[in-house]
Order: sequence, then structure tokens, then C-alpha cells
Amino acid sequence: MKRGKLPKGIITIVILSALLDKEGYGYLLQREVEKILGQSLSRGEIYSILRHLEIKGLVKKIPLDRGRRTYYTTTDKGRDFLLSQEESLSSTINVLQNIMKFIASRRSMG
Repeated sequence: MKRGKLPKGIITIVILSALLDKEGYGYLLQREVEKILGQSLSRGEIYSILRHLEIKGLVKKIPLDRGRRTYYTTTDKGRDFLLSQEESLSSTINVLQNIMKFIASRRSMG
């Protein structure tokens, strides 16, 4: 899949959403990001973001004895952060829709 530019923080929101109230590991998150965004990220990129989120206290590793996979889930702080983004995301959607309408109107002018 072609990789395009995404607004800053979108991948973080997708990963936190994928881990909300459940556990996941790199490959599963990689597939979830690809499904939601229509773009792929390497597992290295996924784990880099997970490390960053762990440092910020938004996700935590889950000590499970399931082979070599490292599982993660959101913390209470991560859950609160994700849920607090609803208004910001809604505003962003409205702004993007207005920009797209403006571009479409200019395109039709020739």
C-alpha cells in the first residue's frame, strides 16, 4: 500500500484505540493500523511508538507467558487521554471537510 502523510498523532490514536480495554502485540497492531488507515507500518515503527507511549504512561506491558511476544494494553491514563480526544478529532474532521470543499470549488473553477 502506498504510504501517505498523516496528521501528527493519528497513529498514536489508532494504536491506543486498538488496545483500549484489551491486549495486543506488534503484529496484531500492525494489521489494525493497516486496516484502519489503509497504510502499512513496519513492526519496528509500531514498537517504537509503543515504547514512546509506555514512557508517557499511556500503555503498559502485560506480563504474560505467551512465548516471545510482548503484549501491551492501555493504562488508565492512556484510556483517559484517548477518550479526551473526541472533541479535538471532531473539530479536525470539520476543518478537513471545509478544506476539501474549498479545494473542490477551486478545482471546478478551472
